[in-house]
Amino acid sequence: MSSDPSDDLAARVARLEAAVFAAGDRVDSEPDSATEGRSGMLEYSGSVDFTGPVTWNIAYSADATLDLAPETTANVFAALGHPARVEIVRLLARGNASVAHLQESGDFGTSGQLYHHLKILTAASIVTKVGRNDYGIAPTHLVPVLICLLAAGDIGGML
Repeated sequence: MSSDPSDDLAARVARLEAAVFAAGDRVDSEPDSATEGRSGMLEYSGSVDFTGPVTWNIAYSADATLDLAPETTANVFAALGHPARVEIVRLLARGNASVAHLQESGDFGTSGQLYHHLKILTAASIVTKVGRNDYGIAPTHLVPVLICLLAAGDIGGML
């Protein structure tokens, strides 16, 4: 990491732009007429096919984003705030799984600890119960959950 924050920022922007251009997308450097004179818009989209095609596109006012309920936002971040829960989400993003399969697939401690993590993820609407002992991520939440993981990777300097 360089000592000049502007050099770090420039390098990060260059990496992100290279990834976007490699994917065949375009980055606009000028504001869109729809956002001129306002705080702007935030947008994310995605198309994944882990367990079936899921496509998502959302654009939302930057000001309205800052006005979202802090309790709900904090609840989602808190649910993702444990490495075991992030690993559970990563496993479930690829498809529904039974508690037994999850227990075999990761180091989540006892079955009681695994159920505790699942309860927290379910309460935050990140994970849903799809059967007696089966869990998954709702298709309507899959892309937003992946975006949360991507944003965390970006903030954490992994991109």
